[in-house]
Amino acid sequence: LAIHFLQAYPSMKQLGAWTRDLVHRVEQLAKWAETTHPPIIFWISGFTFPTGFLTAVLQLAARKNTISVDSLSWEFIVSVVDDNNLLEPPKVQ
Repeated sequence: LAIHFLQAYPSMKQLGAWTRDLVHRVEQLAKWAETTHPPIIFWISGFTFPTGFLTAVLQLAARKNTISVDSLSWEFIVSVVDDNNLLEPPKVQ
């Protein structure tokens, strides 16, 4: 009889909150997989390794525009718009 332990992302949340968080993470990835194109908005903290995701996005942009990844950077703007009202991705600058 083999016992397998499921490993998951570390969290200080209580089990109920952690479970809801996990369900939302899975829903985000499942929706992305169903549509086969990136969503308009990402729940960044829903990724297990958000730094890796952001680095991958920079690398894709560098390849698409044939420029050095070192010449790219992030600018985050806090928005008060309701997520449901976002109909298109942000403009690339």
